[in-house]
Amino acid sequence: MNLTSSLGLKVGAFEVGNEKEHVLTPEDYAGCMKTMRAALDHLWPSKEGRPLLVGPDENPRADWLNAMLKEGGNVTDVVTYHLYAGYGLDPSLSHELVDPGFLDFTRVIGGDVARVVRAAAPHAQLWVGETAAAWHSGESGIADAFESGFWFIDQLGTLASMSHSVMCRQCFVGGNYTMIGVNDGFLPRPDYYTGLLFKRLMGSTVLTSYQNEPAVQPYLPAIRGYLHCTPGLSASGGATFAYVNTDAKRSFQIDLSGLNLDGSKFDSSERQEYVLSSGGIGPPGPHQSELSSLHLKLNGEVLALNKDDSLPEMNGRMVHGGAFVALPRTYGFVVFPNANADACK
Repeated sequence: MNLTSSLGLKVGAFEVGNEKEHVLTPEDYAGCMKTMRAALDHLWPSKEGRPLLVGPDENPRADWLNAMLKEGGNVTDVVTYHLYAGYGLDPSLSHELVDPGFLDFTRVIGGDVARVVRAAAPHAQLWVGETAAAWHSGESGIADAFESGFWFIDQLGTLASMSHSVMCRQCFVGGNYTMIGVNDGFLPRPDYYTGLLFKRLMGSTVLTSYQNEPAVQPYLPAIRGYLHCTPGLSASGGATFAYVNTDAKRSFQIDLSGLNLDGSKFDSSERQEYVLSSGGIGPPGPHQSELSSLHLKLNGEVLALNKDDSLPEMNGRMVHGGAFVALPRTYGFVVFPNANADACK
């Protein structure tokens, strides 16, 4: 740190430890954070350009985190934790990724951590510092395949709705949860394209979207949706809806018509559809199916690198009128370019 500061090198952040909740008491770890805080403030007196202090990158234990922050660990700039809903050696993992109950794990654990941080370190950013559909390197044909996208979009949307600002994916290259294939010429896996579309189409402003009250119709756990402002469309109040339909047989009609807080109408008459589906039967293995495909279709066309290894164009399908229908076992995005969403202007 002394050398870095003296050379004027730019560093984004320093993280203190990794998964130390089982070897350090909350008091001990808080002491480490206070020592690091003092060092960073001394070496970078100006807040502008000062690296962030990040930690504890724990396996989610809300009790340990709460005690650590209250002991002085709340001097951190960013609170991080790890989040894995599945286990890579679980023989049922393939079925779990399309189980709404499995997907709910994110909301339960993420909600517990978010409540602790809001109370004990309200100034701090909240990040998931490490995550994939399953730990223990995931499982090939599941955590790197089409079906991982159900978890991926759902967790991105869920965490954004609970004030998380960053989700660090494990792993870009390597392991069975890789986003880039290491044994087939470094070809993008489905989650690479899914994550890229999420980044392009889903802005940082999160809007409220929810199903009808149970008094109107039953709650449908298989269909989930998340609504954000669309980057670059503030003039027209553009909004993007990310959806997940885990049901193998049932389609769902999505109606986003409604009112803004100022009484103006949300306009869903024109939309761009980005429907992501399986690219076919996956490679041979114990879970071979369309869910295990290592290829992804966008509006019915398989996504693949161009001959010069550049990324393919990933354009939406323009539709006028009617309601969007989420087909069985698909996920994706629907952009409403002229939504007139008041919060997006």
